[in-house]
Formats: sequence, C-alpha cells, structure tokens
Amino acid sequence: MTTATPLPAELPRLSAGGFSVYADTFAFEEKPGYDAEEVTFYFLSLLGPAQSTRAIWARLLKGELVTLAWETARRTRFGRLAALGPKGWRMWSAGLPAAAGHQLVLAPTLALAGSVGEEFLLLPRGEADAAPLHYQFLNRRTDLPLHASWAPWLWSRALDTCEARPLVARGLQAYICRPDEPALVEDVSRAIRQGRLASLDETAEVSSKRAA
Repeated sequence: MTTATPLPAELPRLSAGGFSVYADTFAFEEKPGYDAEEVTFYFLSLLGPAQSTRAIWARLLKGELVTLAWETARRTRFGRLAALGPKGWRMWSAGLPAAAGHQLVLAPTLALAGSVGEEFLLLPRGEADAAPLHYQFLNRRTDLPLHASWAPWLWSRALDTCEARPLVARGLQAYICRPDEPALVEDVSRAIRQGRLASLDETAEVSSKRAA
C-alpha cells in the first residue's frame, strides 16, 4: 500500500505560457521511476482572472507542461494533464463576483460512474464512501461476478496490491485505480475457498431469507 506525499499548507500557484493562477483543489500522481519533480494531474480547480484560467486550460489540454509552485515553502512541481484526450475531460467554470475572479474546474471522465475503460478515478466524499464507490466502478469493468457485501474486502485488497493508489491531493480525496483482472479472479477464488468471502450462492441464500 502506498501513501500520498504531504503538501505545504499554502495555496500554490499554477503557471504556464506567462499566465498564473491559484490551484485551490487538485490531485496528481507522482511518476515512479521518473524525475520526482514531474507529476500527472487527474483533477484541477483553478482560481484567477478569466483570461488566465482559460489560457492555462487551453495549454493543459494541448499536453503542455505547467508549473505548480509553493513560493513560501520553495517547492515546485512540473506537470501535465493525464493523457486522456480532449473528450476525456470535463470543464466547469463560474465567475466569482465577490473576489472579481473566476473558477475553472477540470475533472476527467474517469471519475464518472458511467465511464468505460479499465482505469478509473475515485473521488470519495470520505473514507466510508471509498469501499462502496470502488465496488460500483469495479463491478462495471470486470466479467467476474461480484457481490456488494465484498466491498470492504475488495477495497482493502486494491490498496494492498496498489491496484488503487492514493493521489497527492489538496481539497479532496482521490485514488487512481488500475485493476488486474487475472489477479483479482485468483484472489477472490482463494478468499472464497478459505472462507474469508461468502460465495455468491451463500449471499443469495442470506438475501432470500431476509426477504422472507
């Protein structure tokens, strides 16, 4: 199981192409085996003048490198959006009259319940939501029959095997999930044989008894 890197408390600035804004909420993955200063963004919320937020948004979607800097802490990261293509991202924007500013949020379709593909992003509202949310996304992507009662075990296994990795984040919790189906099938089969998971027949029998 991996743990996310702690961040400085101050609000960082995100800069590109001569434009600069604040990043109030974000989630990124540090690349293992690469320069630790370069990261991959999976969520971004930007605050600043409308022209600046939209200019940086355009550069991010082109795959350009941006800078995330904590000035007081003298800490800097260089990063790009995850390479999901233009249709792999959703953008929301709104004016902030009280601050004479603008907010722009970039979130990947990987975080949507109806998304397709093996990889997915979890944005749970709290720790208690992580296991059922992971089960919901995983159940859509595997041919292996799963039961909702297995959700805590499936989540614990995903963390232990690093199939679910916590992202470095501010303002939210985020996990990038990359299931290994052959390993999942083997682990579920072993857990049922060892009695750590109830078989689907057993869970169906319990449900019918409760209904009666």
